[in-house]
Amino acid sequence: MDNWVWAILLLIGAVGLGFLELFIPSGGVLAIVAVLALLGSVVFAFLQGMVFGLGLLLVVVVGVPFLVWYMLQIWQATPIGRRILLDPSEDPALQPNEVLERHKALLGKTGVAKSLMMPSGMIEIDGERFDAVSAGMPIDPGTPIRVVHVDGINLTVHPAYSDPKPITPPVSSVVTESPDHANIEDPFA
Repeated sequence: MDNWVWAILLLIGAVGLGFLELFIPSGGVLAIVAVLALLGSVVFAFLQGMVFGLGLLLVVVVGVPFLVWYMLQIWQATPIGRRILLDPSEDPALQPNEVLERHKALLGKTGVAKSLMMPSGMIEIDGERFDAVSAGMPIDPGTPIRVVHVDGINLTVHPAYSDPKPITPPVSSVVTESPDHANIEDPFA
């Protein structure tokens, strides 16, 4: 057979293997063989002649991206494509979550600690109880609290009267000198 026949047959084979990849889950093996057939097609086209090779190369460079796009449009309607590509209207995990939305709305609201929070406990806001975590300090039951951070369903609270900024020690209590090491006995000596 002539080189141009091999070039055309390999091109048709590459397209066919690409379509098979859509319907047969091969883990990409069919796609790799299709790419190799496409490259072989171009090689045989150039062995036939420079003009035929450039013409087929132009068809491959322009046609393959369009063909891949078209195959992906078809693939979305296949059973495999529907399993892999999630449709937000059909997947309950992608739907807005009422609990998360309700927790987001609690940011900045005030309530009351219903249990001792060391650091987690129960709070009540607008007559509804929630699990919450205090931000690094124990909170006694009955203490007014404010929600300062919401991460999913995790609520972080501070006492409502406290400043949520970290407390820094006064300047006078900061140790500026190193201790005298000469007066410390070595317990291992």
